Amino acid sequence: MRKKRGSSRYYILFVFIVVLLVSSFVGIKYLVQNIDFFQIKDVQVQGNRNLETEFLSNISQDFIGQNLFKVSPGDIMLKYSNINRIKSISVSRKLPDRLQIKIEEKSGYFYIRSMEGELFPITKNREILDNTQFYDNEILPIVTTYLLSEELAAGLFVNDTWIETVFEMAAELNEIGLLEDVSEFYQENDEVVLVQTPIGYRIVPGKGELTEKFKRYKFIRDNRSFSRNDYIDLRYNNKLIIGTGV
Repeated sequence: MRKKRGSSRYYILFVFIVVLLVSSFVGIKYLVQNIDFFQIKDVQVQGNRNLETEFLSNISQDFIGQNLFKVSPGDIMLKYSNINRIKSISVSRKLPDRLQIKIEEKSGYFYIRSMEGELFPITKNREILDNTQFYDNEILPIVTTYLLSEELAAGLFVNDTWIETVFEMAAELNEIGLLEDVSEFYQENDEVVLVQTPIGYRIVPGKGELTEKFKRYKFIRDNRSFSRNDYIDLRYNNKLIIGTGV
């Protein structure tokens, strides 16, 4: 019985084509990774809000002069892994000779004041950011606490009843556009006290029905003036008390 020689020819042709394609790919890859045309000449950083562009760009200067296609994005991202302020990072190649690094930063929501008086930025998800440098773009309300500075190291997530109370109250304030009017939150006689900015008078909201209380305060604020020594007591239902000098 005679063998089907046609099938063998097709198989040999298929193998030849596969070997040719693989060889071509390897050859092109080798060529691309070894010609000067694709040597990195510039590292471009985008998306940073507070971190300095020059600082971020300098971190990747080691890759200047290397081939664009030999550099691993993972190796680049590793260079930035110890920067507490970075939330996410992506790397892309821009032909013929440029690396583009896109940064998304973590943003502070409050400053936490420790027992020692140090300020630590904290994010919305309660992560402490480094406090080695403060930024013009982060003018944040201060939350005075009884926490020690050692409990507020960068990268830690804070689980504290008082801080949670402030975050919940801040959500109510933000809902009606009043959070930007507050410069500080602190405790006094088990009550939350808000310090208004820029004048500096104090607001004692009490507990419960916060939205209605803040709306009542906002109406009064929009229709009369206050002095630095005033305090606004919202602890009583359907009543707003304005005092001075306490």
